[in-house]
Amino acid sequence: MAEVDDDHDDDDSEYHEDEDEKSDKDEKDSEAEEDKNSLSPNIRKCAASLAVGTGSFFDPHPHGNGLAHYLEHMLFMGTETYPDENALDNLMSECGGETNAYTEMERTVYYFDVPRGKFLDALAMWSRFFVCPLMKRDTAIRELEAIQSEFDLSLKDDGARMLQLLSHTC
Repeated sequence: MAEVDDDHDDDDSEYHEDEDEKSDKDEKDSEAEEDKNSLSPNIRKCAASLAVGTGSFFDPHPHGNGLAHYLEHMLFMGTETYPDENALDNLMSECGGETNAYTEMERTVYYFDVPRGKFLDALAMWSRFFVCPLMKRDTAIRELEAIQSEFDLSLKDDGARMLQLLSHTC
C-alpha cells in the first residue's frame, strides 16, 4: 500500500487550478464574441414569414373569386431560379423544416421554418417565389383543380360559408 503525505502542499495543483479558471474565462469571452457575430448556438430553428396586404376581399368580382388563394398556390410551383416545383418541399423534407401559406380576407401569409444550418438555403429558395415565379400552364390547370377541391370540401362548413357571405358584402 502506498503512503500518503497529508502534510504536503501540492503547489502544482494550485497552479493548474488557476490555469483552468483562466482558460474557462478565455473560452467564455470567445463564445460571447462569437455570439455577437453570428447566430447563437442555442438557436435550433429559424423562420421567416411574409404577409402580403391582399386577400380574398380584394378578388375581382364577379369572375375573379379565389384569385388570391390561387396565387398563393401558384407561388409554390417553381421559380426561374429553382424550376422544380418540388424544390422547396424536398429541402423541407430533407432537413425537417415546414412551409405553408394561407389566404385570409385581407392578407395572404407565407412562412417557413427550418433548422438553423439550412436557413440561408431555404430563404434563398423561398424568397424567389415573390420575385420570379414560373406560373406554368400545366401547373396552373392542376392548381385550379386543387383549389376547386378545397372549395368543395368547405361547402358544408358553416364557418367557411359565413366568411364567403362576408366577402360578397364587402
